[in-house]
Amino acid sequence: MAVGLNRQTADQVPTAFFHGRGPVWEKGRAGRMDCLSLLRSVLMDRGYVIEWRELSDDVERLAQADPRHLHVVVDDMPVAGDNVLFCVPSYLNGFWYLDRVGTRNNSAMRTRLFRPQGMSRAYAREFAGKLRAKFIDDNRSKFDQELVDGFTPEPGAICIFPQRFKAPKYYRHYMSYPDLIDGVIANRGTRRIYIKPHPRQKTEELAVLMGYHDPGAGIEVTTHSIHGLLAQAGAAVSLSSAVLVEAQMHGVPGVVAGQVDFHHNMVVIREPDHIGAALEQAFIQRFEYEKFLVFFFAHGMVQPRLRRKALERMGAVLTEMGFGAHV
Repeated sequence: MAVGLNRQTADQVPTAFFHGRGPVWEKGRAGRMDCLSLLRSVLMDRGYVIEWRELSDDVERLAQADPRHLHVVVDDMPVAGDNVLFCVPSYLNGFWYLDRVGTRNNSAMRTRLFRPQGMSRAYAREFAGKLRAKFIDDNRSKFDQELVDGFTPEPGAICIFPQRFKAPKYYRHYMSYPDLIDGVIANRGTRRIYIKPHPRQKTEELAVLMGYHDPGAGIEVTTHSIHGLLAQAGAAVSLSSAVLVEAQMHGVPGVVAGQVDFHHNMVVIREPDHIGAALEQAFIQRFEYEKFLVFFFAHGMVQPRLRRKALERMGAVLTEMGFGAHV
């Protein structure tokens, strides 16, 4: 059933509706998500009433119905509108999207140009060093990581990071995971291959992946830590996994075969027949890993722990959207 803004009348104060579902939105509503709390405080300071709404398919219609109201989407569902703003966690903990276009695979970062030539190498080295200390040194990722006892990855190996096999809802994969894996195996040369299943891999998908497990032939399926694998990897391959972003911290080239917003500093392929050429390019091309981390995270995301900068960014975005102080 359609959800209307029943409370709203022509003479009421403009409202900021936070639409979402799941743990991030629920914690945000309870005041336990720093970025959402900061955005809420900025809006309240500007005189906006705050309401939390469970996400529905009517968000876009509601946004178009009354441009006075801001609609903050705390979800990956695409919603178009000049008064729509997305606010969700990014790929690394502590970094958030504050985006007028979308999130992750559909964010505005997807069409931004990465120009490393004019960027400070010293600052990039410092910024990347802090990320490595926080994530690599502490073996931290979105999901808990285990360092398998007695497992030592072979240097220069190709690491494949599958996700769900089902076609994603809000973006595109350019091929299937079996096609990707088959193509990598056919073009690996003498390199060893490690396949790390996703923690949420379906049982039937895991069975398919285990069918590739043949250590004697140089192909292993392993639960070893992402950072443990990437520390020795020659290349990281996936359709769209954010592990390819973590690979940037390790200085490992990525090969991606899906619609992502972090494609700028890796090789993108759209056909299984291109896998061999993509791997060859990944091994010989020079990439600007540290500068890319600055471009994507320092310049593209909001860091709530840097409160002053985060508040300034939020204020600037809201003003640009026309949501200044309400009198």
